[in-house]
Amino acid sequence: MFSSPFGPSPAKDDLNIIDIKDSEVIFVSDMFASQYAGGAELTTEALYKKSKFKTFKLNSQYINEQ
Repeated sequence: MFSSPFGPSPAKDDLNIIDIKDSEVIFVSDMFASQYAGGAELTTEALYKKSKFKTFKLNSQYINEQ
């Protein structure tokens, strides 16, 4: 049903070039610009691209209460 955000994520391959353990900032969203080109997704993408930190994108469906 849910998986840990620090375990393997199916989204990792299409969204990220670094491992979540190496990230400094994690962007959590229901969808990202590569999955749906809506206004919120494009705004998040602009922030992601301008970030000076090591970033990781994580779809909210992979977050659990632990």
